[in-house]
Amino acid sequence: MWLRRYLDVANCITLFNLAVGFAAILSAISGMFVLSFALIIICGAIDHIDGFIARMLNPDDKPARAFGGTLDMVSDLVAFSIAPSVALITLSSFSPIAIICGLFYVLCGSLRLVRFEIETASAPNIYAGLPTTYAAYVFALIGLSGPLICENSVWPSMAALILGIFQVSSFEVRKPSIIVTVGLMPLLGISLAVWRII
Repeated sequence: MWLRRYLDVANCITLFNLAVGFAAILSAISGMFVLSFALIIICGAIDHIDGFIARMLNPDDKPARAFGGTLDMVSDLVAFSIAPSVALITLSSFSPIAIICGLFYVLCGSLRLVRFEIETASAPNIYAGLPTTYAAYVFALIGLSGPLICENSVWPSMAALILGIFQVSSFEVRKPSIIVTVGLMPLLGISLAVWRII
């Protein structure tokens, strides 16, 4: 069966990340914005973990790595572009501005993901443009911070607009360490989520 050929440990983790991103969308639609933002941040941590495992296990298995790369792009689109956009639109009660900015954010994220897939970075630790993962991190952290993000506020739309522009820009972003992406960022996000709930 073809699934056995491609679904190694790393790709199974990517599939799980896709499911978590879908859960973030459902949470936003249900009005559970704190949970939605927390799940987006968890997706960011998982995204770095599956990439690390893919490089560690069977790095020479080109078909599985190619399959995993495409699957990862789909997962990133759901978790880091569509989920934040749905959260923005529902949070803003489907206002026209939010819909336009949410669509813009998804389009920019899509372009950024495809660009990352076909272009080679100038250096291993440098990104050209803001990665979708970090854009989603920032949007979710803003959402979890509380006062700036509220129903019918223009601030979420402005944040999505700015983050979208950063994603398709050409400025260089230094790749953070795995301690930041898998440790500090999720810890900060979960702490803010707990604080919001309490």
